[in-house]
Amino acid sequence: MKTYNANKKKYGEVTVGRKTVALTQFAYCDNYGTEGEVRYYAHAIDRNNNDYRVMWETVEGWDDHYCGEDGCCVMEDCGGWCEDESNACDWDSPVAINAV
Repeated sequence: MKTYNANKKKYGEVTVGRKTVALTQFAYCDNYGTEGEVRYYAHAIDRNNNDYRVMWETVEGWDDHYCGEDGCCVMEDCGGWCEDESNACDWDSPVAINAV
């Protein structure tokens, strides 16, 4: 098991309110339980190795530009904005950190 600091160095650290956690994986996209909206999630730990799930909302317009499996954007004038997922969310501002 990697330590808090090792995970922080590899995946980053985020804070919501007074809770700060180290991510243990890169965020992934899912729409399960979201009524069709896209959200991003990642597992995380606190300094006591308690498990958490971090959630990010997508930025305005991301769902309109969401690329399909073939890598093609559904918008004609995308300009490469959605070429990768770095623009999908405000990664420094997750909306929730929930214990699992």
